Amino acid sequence: MLFAGIVMTFLTPVYQIPDEPNHFARVWQISELKFLSPVQDRKDGYRDLLSEVPADFPPSDYMTDVFHAKDRFSLQDITEFFSGQFDTGKRTTCVINNTGSYAPVVYFPQALTAYLISHFTDDRGGGVSGKVFYFMRLAAALFSTLLVFFAIRFLPEKGFLIFLISLMPMFLAESASMAADSVINSVCIIASAYILSLTRSEEKLRTSQIITLILISVIIGLLKQVYGTIMLMYFLIPYKRLGSMKRYILFGIILLALCLASALTWTYLSVVRVKAASGFASKANPVEQLKFFVANPILVFKIMIKSNVMRLKFYAESFIGVLGWLTLKMPIWFYLFYGLMLIIGGLSGRIKIFWWQRFLMIAGCLATLLGMDFVMYFTWNPPGAFSCEGIQGRYFIPLAVMGFSALSCLPRFKYEKFSASAAGLVSVVTAIIMTYSYFYC
Repeated sequence: MLFAGIVMTFLTPVYQIPDEPNHFARVWQISELKFLSPVQDRKDGYRDLLSEVPADFPPSDYMTDVFHAKDRFSLQDITEFFSGQFDTGKRTTCVINNTGSYAPVVYFPQALTAYLISHFTDDRGGGVSGKVFYFMRLAAALFSTLLVFFAIRFLPEKGFLIFLISLMPMFLAESASMAADSVINSVCIIASAYILSLTRSEEKLRTSQIITLILISVIIGLLKQVYGTIMLMYFLIPYKRLGSMKRYILFGIILLALCLASALTWTYLSVVRVKAASGFASKANPVEQLKFFVANPILVFKIMIKSNVMRLKFYAESFIGVLGWLTLKMPIWFYLFYGLMLIIGGLSGRIKIFWWQRFLMIAGCLATLLGMDFVMYFTWNPPGAFSCEGIQGRYFIPLAVMGFSALSCLPRFKYEKFSASAAGLVSVVTAIIMTYSYFYC
C-alpha cells in the first residue's frame, strides 16, 4: 500500500481526482488556520462558501472547468509542476460549496503539510513551489497507510479483508489525493477495527478504551454525519464489559448522542449559522423539494429505491475502482475477481457475533444509504425529480469493514496471507497500468 500510494501520488496528474480542485482550495484555507469558510451572498437567498488560493494554482492546462481540458499528460508535466515557483501573494477566489463546510480534521495530513512547508522551508516569504501539492498528497497516503496498518493490528482476524479494501484502486487513488475521503476512509476503517476488537473479551473496559470510544464517536461525527452508523457496532461489545446492562445501554446512547452532537454543532457553525449553500446544485431547491416530499412521501421513497437498484452496477464499480473523474474503469474481469475476494474476506476470519448483531450492522449500512439518498435528493436534484442522482460507490468504502464483517462466519483459511498478497499485487499493478495508460498514452 505504501509503494502504491507513492506511485499514485505522482502518477495521477494534479486535480484529476473527483472534486480535487475544491478539496485543494479547502485544504489551503485550513493550512492558513481559516477553519470557517468566508461567505458571499447570492440571488436565491443562500450564501456561497469561498476560499482564496494562490492564483497560479493550477496552471491553465490543468483546469477542470471542462473535465480533462488537457487531453493527455506527460511525465514532463509532473516535473515542471513540481519545480515550478508560484506567488502565494496573488490570490484567486474559489466557490467551494461542496467542500467548504468540511471540518478541519478531515484534511489533517494535507493541511498540516502545507502549513509546515509554507512556514518552515525555503518556500516561505510569499512564494511556494509546486512540490507542496505532491507532498500534501504524499502525506495523505502515508497517513492512510499508517491507519490501515494499525487497523490490521487491532483486528488481525479481519486483516485479509482490511488489506483487500485498502488496496482497491479507488481507495489507493483517494488516499493519495487532496480529497477528504483520504482521511474519512482510513479513519472509519481503523475505528471499525478498534470497536470490533473490543468484542473478543468480557473483561471490564479500561478507562483508556472508554476514552477512545468517546473520541471515535466525536471524530466520526466531524468527518461526515452519515457514517455515524459505525457507532452501532458498539452494541456488538459484550454488555458485561460495562459492568451492567443499564450502564451498557446508557453509554451506547451517550456515544451515539456525542456523534450526532459533534455533527450538528459543526453543521450549525459552518452551514446553518451563515445560511451557506453547502453543495446545492444549480437546479436544486431544498425548500421546494421538502414541500414535494411532504406531499408525496411514498413516491419519494419509491424513487430512491428505484434509483439505487438501477445503479447497483455503478455502485460496485465505483466502490472497487473507477478513477479519474469517474471515467477510468477497470477491466470487467478485475471487478469480478476483486469482488469475489472481498466476499471471501468478509466470510473468513470469524467474529463471534449473534444474528441480531449481524442484522444491526447491515441495518447501519442501509441507514447510511438512506441518509445519502435524502442528502442528495434535497441538495443535488431539482424539486420533484424522478431519480436520485449523485451517489457513488466510493461513498460506501468507510462502511466496508462493518458491512463485510456482517458476513463473518468461517475460520481463517490456510493460504490467507498468500491470497491477500496475490490479490493486492494484481490490484496495484492494474491500478498503475490503467492510470498510466489513461492519462499518458
